[in-house]
This record gives sequence, C-alpha cells and structure tokens, in this order.
Amino acid sequence: RTHDATTVLYFDVGIDAPIDLGIVHADFIRGQQPFAQGDRIELNALVKATGERMTNTLLCRIGERELAQPFEMDKNAHRTLSFLISSEKLAPGFHQAELRFETNIDALVFNNTRFVTFEVQKKPRVLVLADDVSKVEDFVLALEVLNHDVATKTPADKAALHEYAAVFVIDVAAPTDALWQALGAYAQDRGVCVIPAGNRLQPSAYNTAAARSFLPARFVEPVSASPGSEWNLDANPLQHAFLRPLLAWAEIPNLDFRRYPRRATRSWRVVPQEKSRDIATVVEYDDGRPAILEREFPKGGKVLLLTTPMDDRTPVWNNYGERIAPFTVTLTSLCARHLIAATHGNKTNFIFGQAPPSVKQDFALPRATLQGPGLSEELRFDKERWVGDRLPKAGHYTILGANPDAQRTEVLTK
Repeated sequence: RTHDATTVLYFDVGIDAPIDLGIVHADFIRGQQPFAQGDRIELNALVKATGERMTNTLLCRIGERELAQPFEMDKNAHRTLSFLISSEKLAPGFHQAELRFETNIDALVFNNTRFVTFEVQKKPRVLVLADDVSKVEDFVLALEVLNHDVATKTPADKAALHEYAAVFVIDVAAPTDALWQALGAYAQDRGVCVIPAGNRLQPSAYNTAAARSFLPARFVEPVSASPGSEWNLDANPLQHAFLRPLLAWAEIPNLDFRRYPRRATRSWRVVPQEKSRDIATVVEYDDGRPAILEREFPKGGKVLLLTTPMDDRTPVWNNYGERIAPFTVTLTSLCARHLIAATHGNKTNFIFGQAPPSVKQDFALPRATLQGPGLSEELRFDKERWVGDRLPKAGHYTILGANPDAQRTEVLTK
C-alpha cells in the first residue's frame, strides 16, 4: 500500500506447458583460444528442447560461409552439436560466428541465436638446425603436420635465431662453442630442443664449457638395450608440463604408443650437469636412466635434451618412426607444445546481461570506437578502462583503436 492509499499488486503470468528450443551454451572445445592458421576449429553448441519433440537445423555463419547441422531432439532433451571450421583460409585476426536456428518455432526468440568471437594467429615459425636437412625430413614433416611454419638450415648458415618461436637442433655431430653460446642467449626467454645424433655424435663437442652452461647434462657414451628401453611413465605421474598433454590423450581409445610400445635400442648415457632446481629429468627409461631432461632459465626460457636420435639415418636407434604408428609425431608435438609459449588472447565472448566486457585503454591508439548492431560511438575510458555494461542487445561488437597523428587504425578486440 502506498502513501496515498493506492494498492499495488504484482503478479506473474506463466505458461503451463511452455514450448522452447534454445541454444543454451556455445564454446570452443576445451575453451581453446586463440587458434593458428590451419588449425581445425571445433565449435560446440548445447541445444535444449522443452515441451515437445523438435526438428530443426542449427546454422553457423562465419563471414560468407555457412555451415548447417540438422537435428532431431526428444522432448526435454539436451544435445551438443559440433561444427568443424577450417581456418586455412581465414586471415590472421578476429573472426565472428553467428549460431541460429534455421526456423524459429517458438515465441521465446532471445535464446535462438548465439554470437561467438575467435582469433586466428599466424602459424608458429620454428627453425630446424641439422648437419644435413635431407636426413631429418620426417621430423620436419611432423612439425608441418602439427601446423608449424618450418625453416631448415645448417649450423654453418648462422641463422637469426630471434626470428623463431623455437629452435630444434637435431642430428648435429659437433656443434661449435659459437653455436652453443648463441643458443644459450636465445634460450633465456625462448625454447630450444636438442636431439642428439647417433653414431656420428662427438661427445667432446657436447661437453665443452659453453655446452655445459647450456645443456642440462653431459654426454658419456652410447648404451645398447635389448629389446629396447621404454619410457617409464609409472615413475612420471604426468604432472610435469611436458607430459601433461598425455592426460588428455590417455582418454583416446587404442592410443598408438600404448598399443605399440616405443623402445630405444640405443641411446646416450648422460649425467645431469649439477644438482640444481633448474635441471630436471622429465622422463626416465625403464632402467632408470634419463630419457628427456630439461634446463630452465630465470627469464622463462628452457632447453629440452633428448637422449636418442630422431633423424632418418641408419642404423636406427629406436622404433619411434615405425609406420604402423609413428611415435615421431607424438614426441615432436610434446616438444613443440612445451617449448612454444601458449598465447592467451583477451576474453572475447560474454553473455548478454551477465558480467560485462571490459577493455583496458591502449595509449598507442588513444581514440577508441565501439561498433555494433545499429551503433557506432566513441568510447569514454574511466581510470584507463571501459566497461560495456550498457550495450543495447546481444550481437557482434568491435572496438577500433586509432591514432590520428600516426594515421594508424586497428582492431583492438571483438
């Protein structure tokens, strides 16, 4: 009752048996963001049918491309629909996808559409250093299959290491001190993987003072094992960052390297340089010897050292490259993932009416403009930050940053 004796009554009117088909949630597999050019992008949408059995088609539009996923759903059922998006022809930058039903069959239209933004980046550029690049073609192919932009050079080429996201030194018999020093400077904040040569390797070149200041271990002698040394994963609980991808891969049925044991019939016996928290054995063989070691540097860089070759020379020292189930790709993937720092883009997807987007001011591009459904307005920053708590409706939005003096404009986020 109000102060003037007027009575106000509040009540809701609902529907006894509501009928609704809605997109409950949309996200990329395992929340992955951003993607590299060439990645296969999996976008999942959770759809819910309420009230009756539903038949429809979920559409996914990205620019001029449209993908369709027909479906049937029982009453009050949930279902995840997946779209596989090729990024091969997508330019680096932000891209936006719209999910919607082909036919709106209910009156509750706000949940019939979802908008998602994702970022595509250039493939990581990596360098492979080898005495003879023709002898490491399988390794290079594995990196390319794993969606890396690969350059191959010999140590004599004196490559500009800083141009690469990671460096792989493979099948180099006798690296010079100059190479070790260059790799040591590079690895302070980047990643290097050293994969030894087999019979050609000269231990004296791997045990110089320059090498010892860089490598996690010194080389002693080659060791033979019959039928071969396997990784002892029971002694490595997969907690090291290098091994962590195996936790997800372990869910894959009939995983090849578990069905077909990977063995090294010959490997190098190595001894860690010194007792240090910066040096660790990542994986052991089943006889207790180190299979892979790592040295970390204060600025975040690291070097991985393998103890058995991965080149194409004979005699082979392991069965990692057997065609029935090549372990080369698995091991190469583990090394590359560990060496190349993951890039985490800004959060780009928000639910309308929930936690709003927030953007920090970029002083290199001081004028920012918000563009979206039916609007274009200059942003006003408060304490160097803009909060989008007054967006008019759900949809795709883009923030452009500009520096008129430098005649520069670019997309800050979408």
